[in-house]
Amino acid sequence: MLSYTALLRWLPVIGGMHPFPTDLPTIERRRILALCLLIASFSITLLIFTPAPQAIGQIVALNFACLLALFDWKENWLPSYILFPMFLAALIFGIFLGSSQTVILGAAIAWLITAAGLVCLSITLRRNFVSGDYMALVGACGASVGLGSVWTFLLTGAFLLWVGSMFRRYTRAASHHLPFTNTCVLALAFTFLFQHLPNLTNAFPELTQQIAQKVRSSSLSEH
Repeated sequence: MLSYTALLRWLPVIGGMHPFPTDLPTIERRRILALCLLIASFSITLLIFTPAPQAIGQIVALNFACLLALFDWKENWLPSYILFPMFLAALIFGIFLGSSQTVILGAAIAWLITAAGLVCLSITLRRNFVSGDYMALVGACGASVGLGSVWTFLLTGAFLLWVGSMFRRYTRAASHHLPFTNTCVLALAFTFLFQHLPNLTNAFPELTQQIAQKVRSSSLSEH
């Protein structure tokens, strides 16, 4: 949480957004704390059901994406100081795991499909939705999930983006921007879970059996 708070204070100064660092209000600190707790629980789940090198790479990618979502929510800004390290981290872990080709192809497909979708959406609605920062974010997420799961990420992201847009439309939210960054974070998290869904589903019966055995042994010992 301290690193999140420090980056939220000082990166806007480094990027020229503010002349001086600003203190975060209490409500923003609570939101950051809640986000850190969610990331911690998600990280523990990945470490339990995933090989350690792959889990560490996914945890790093998710932290970068959540930090970008905080900047987009607070400053309406996606700093390149985080976008490019996120992509480089995915590439480094891909080289370490021997899957650098799938990392590059995943990033390329995610970038191209998102660019085409945003262009079509801009033409249809006669508004400019094309953003280099958003497409760079999607490319970094595509590199993080790899070629094998890039379509899962894109389809999940498209569905969540549609849900978020409908929610803002019917609640008459003041902002007219697409909830793009939040959608990418949720789609990235769901894609990581979908990658390990067989391990998760197989673990629950084993866990219930272990709990039942402990309950039976404790009841027998009492008698």
